[in-house]
Parts: sequence; structure tokens; C-alpha cells
Amino acid sequence: MEYLKSLKILGCFCNRKINDVNHLSGILEELNCGLSGIDQDGISQLKSLKKIDCWNNEKIKDVGHMDGTLEKMVCNNSIIRNNLPKKISQY
Repeated sequence: MEYLKSLKILGCFCNRKINDVNHLSGILEELNCGLSGIDQDGISQLKSLKKIDCWNNEKIKDVGHMDGTLEKMVCNNSIIRNNLPKKISQY
């Protein structure tokens, strides 16, 4: 797992086998988890993400814990409604 220490961007779109990426906390900067197996618990420790794409992922409900770092978010067809970070661009 040494090679994961330099992983900055993870694309797991449509991969239902990946459900938790908390072990990448402090490393990962961008996450594409649309239509994946990743749920709220699976991102609960990610506090340094700059971009998250959770398009069509109804298992993610809150990204408020990323308030200090999140800059961009794609959340179309998701159920994120509460606790949105204040300074982000949604697209």
C-alpha cells in the first residue's frame, strides 16, 4: 500500500465494489464517486478534499465535514441538501 501515499485523484465512478476511502484521508484531493458503492461512512474521515463528484450517489448526504477545503462539487441527482460548505462552486 506504499504506492497509495502519492494518490491525489481517485476515480471510482460506477465501481460498486469500493465503499470506503477513509484510509486515503490526508492524501486524496479529488474523488469521483458517482454511482459507486461509497456511502456517507466511507467518506466521513476525508477532510482535505478539494473536489468531490458524487453525481447520482444517493448514499452521500452530507459534505459539511469538508468545509475547510472543498472548492468544487458535482452533486447532480444526489440528496446532498444540508450542511453544504459555504465557499464552493457547484457544477
